[in-house]
Amino acid sequence: MTPRPARPVPVVDLDEIARGKRDVGAKAAALARARGRGLPVLPGVVVPAAEGRRLVAAAAPVRAEAGPHAATLAVMDAARELDLSAVVAAARALGDRLVVRSSSAFEDDASWSGAFSSFLDVSPDEVPTAVAGCWASACAPTVLELCARMGRRPEEVCPAVLVQPMVAPEAGGTARVPAPAGGGAAAV
Repeated sequence: MTPRPARPVPVVDLDEIARGKRDVGAKAAALARARGRGLPVLPGVVVPAAEGRRLVAAAAPVRAEAGPHAATLAVMDAARELDLSAVVAAARALGDRLVVRSSSAFEDDASWSGAFSSFLDVSPDEVPTAVAGCWASACAPTVLELCARMGRRPEEVCPAVLVQPMVAPEAGGTARVPAPAGGGAAAV
């Protein structure tokens, strides 16, 4: 039997993200808005959440039978069958040292802060493993506990994956931008 060709996984440039966070997540959507407003945000690409959601949903029987760690490995294993060559090519254009991080549609709620995996100092060749790791983190015990507490399914919260150049910051912080006429602070 001839193996099926791998399905290519799409990648979206941060500057091409349309409004909405479902497919790219709260973090990537906010960064895209900030870049669109001219703020100094690093370039990046996003692997939409759809493929990860499919893998996490397919791992549900494994999770039910063998537990969250087995489901995490099942997602990572299944991700090896995907064609992530477009993601790797886009990552190469960003540099040799990358950060690969989750961007779930639910991460604008502080309850989900830090729930999903992120990977620092990743080479372009390591990006497929890091992408799979971000998706598989939707099967982690802490995420499953949050899902149960908040009435969500793991595939529903599965993150998109944001890839950006790695930087070594000298300082950090946050900024609030006043809303136009009559509002409080506006999110960027």
